[in-house]
Amino acid sequence: SACSQAVEENPFFTEWDTPFGAHPFDKIQDEHFLPAYEEAIRQEKAEIDAIINNPEEPTFENTIVAYDNSGALMRKVSPVFGGLRSAETTPRLQEIARETTPMLSAHSNEIRLNQALFERIQTVYENRESMDLDREQMRLVEKIYRDFERSGAALPEAEREKLKELNERMSMISLQLG
Repeated sequence: SACSQAVEENPFFTEWDTPFGAHPFDKIQDEHFLPAYEEAIRQEKAEIDAIINNPEEPTFENTIVAYDNSGALMRKVSPVFGGLRSAETTPRLQEIARETTPMLSAHSNEIRLNQALFERIQTVYENRESMDLDREQMRLVEKIYRDFERSGAALPEAEREKLKELNERMSMISLQLG
């Protein structure tokens, strides 16, 4: 089908066999970005859902490590798109940005202000002293917890809703300014 052909031809859906895993810019076309972002959002949502729906008590491995490892495709697509847009933007890249910015902002809000995810992270954070973590693991727990706290996850629901709207408006403003 056309869809599976598009997936096969989209370099974001393959391992990059370039030196040092560098971006294969010669193979990346503008039309690869939107499907790659859509798939990245789908994958990351599934990864976050798996963390939230894990029936086991939150642990460093099943919550912090799982969260830290989520979004691999997003981390592959975003730097390429951002780099191209800032280096040599085109009308087509601007159009893609207008389409993806609200999607990505909503997706980010959905993760950063997700109460079930934050509660699991908070549980690990509150129990971190008794978890036999090394210094690096302890730092990761504290960093992720603080990132969520700073992003508004600890706010009351009404305030989180206002923040979501504000985040989405600001992402569109930064797009217009950029």
